[in-house]
Amino acid sequence: MPVAAQPSHTLTIAPADRLAGDLRLPADVDFGLCALAVAAQSLGETQIDGLPAVPAVSSLATALTALGARVTRTGEDGWQVTGRGTGGLAEPDRVLDPGGSVAVAALLAGSVATHAFAATLGGSGGEGGALPPSLPRSLARIGAKTVLRSMDRLPGMVQGTAFPLPALHTMPPGEDWTAAALLLAGANIAGRTSVTESGMAEGSMPRLLRRFGAAVDSHCRDGSRATSITGHADLAGGALCVPADAFPAGSVLVAALLRPDSRLSLPGAGGPRLRAGLLPALESMGARIGVGGPDGLAADLSIQGGGLRGTALSADQVGAVAPDLPALLVAAAFATGRSVLDGLDRLPADIIRRLACLEQALAAAGVGVLRTGARLVIDGAGGPVRGGIDLPAHGDAGLALALSVFGGGCRAGGRVTQVPSCDRLAAAVAALNGAGARIDTAMDAVGAG
Repeated sequence: MPVAAQPSHTLTIAPADRLAGDLRLPADVDFGLCALAVAAQSLGETQIDGLPAVPAVSSLATALTALGARVTRTGEDGWQVTGRGTGGLAEPDRVLDPGGSVAVAALLAGSVATHAFAATLGGSGGEGGALPPSLPRSLARIGAKTVLRSMDRLPGMVQGTAFPLPALHTMPPGEDWTAAALLLAGANIAGRTSVTESGMAEGSMPRLLRRFGAAVDSHCRDGSRATSITGHADLAGGALCVPADAFPAGSVLVAALLRPDSRLSLPGAGGPRLRAGLLPALESMGARIGVGGPDGLAADLSIQGGGLRGTALSADQVGAVAPDLPALLVAAAFATGRSVLDGLDRLPADIIRRLACLEQALAAAGVGVLRTGARLVIDGAGGPVRGGIDLPAHGDAGLALALSVFGGGCRAGGRVTQVPSCDRLAAAVAALNGAGARIDTAMDAVGAG
């Protein structure tokens, strides 16, 4: 029987003279989910602003209320959480429904695992949802038990333990939510819980635990990041703003930098991920980016376009910017002079694949690109390249966004083909258009194969 092809889109990009205005990007929902989970185990009240009530957020808020925290909405995108303190969650009298979200299921499992009660995680939403593959085994190492369907699917039960054990956990690639759940659990474990992840960018959970008062250490070595938390510290509530989603933020600010006449403000877009990786890299290229605002987790950015030059980044610097490397490569393609990036062999496999596709697209458009072992050399054009060609995204939303920014900087624009349907990508394209970009989206004809 023929199998219907997955729907795809084509983005047609026309050149734009400048990006300007005051643009508020979508919130980093993953960061917000972590903030809710930590706040529930903190003492006192926490006010979280900038977090919309999307389904995953609402599901987690309802489940944390069942665990004894008080979670209420304050306005359109605000939440007030009255926490129970470290180790103070209560046994729920109902099923905890993650709403089909792997992230919510992981955070709930990590929360329950260090308490002396059992909780059932429901299976509504799609096919019922699941826990991340390595999380059940990792929870068993600290003394918790899980009873799940095959393939770690929900519904299922998590049996917490009154005497959780500290442990060293090594994560396989792509297990970000397992790492977040284990660090959350580690806040209620006597001693040091350590998690080692591939890649060097620090995630949201360690930053938030540190913000709430936990003793969290983090360092990089040989392309991996090891994070340790010393448990049983009193976490204290407070106020925080959720930063903008770094997925569109990095690309939007690079798109503005490519145009000398751009003057763009991005409130709340300077989250920890960008400030630790992409922003320092762009500043080494001469980018004029102002960082300010009252909240260190969600700083405001102001961008003045033009003036990019080539740079040289060490393996550690490249590792820190890894999630946003496609945007950085686009900036290097239009910069004046040569950019040299080292340590590509230490990057996760999915990022390496994305970069290889992007390098082919840049070379096809006339940009000088040379990969030699672990080093990538880009000879910047010093301004717009001709463009006007088809740039395949191969079904990768991150690659499609980077190619859209690249096409917007070309004299003749371009077309990005094989673009997947993706809500975050659609929001990013809408944000670019809202600042003055000219990107049209058309659904491709769907055939059968």
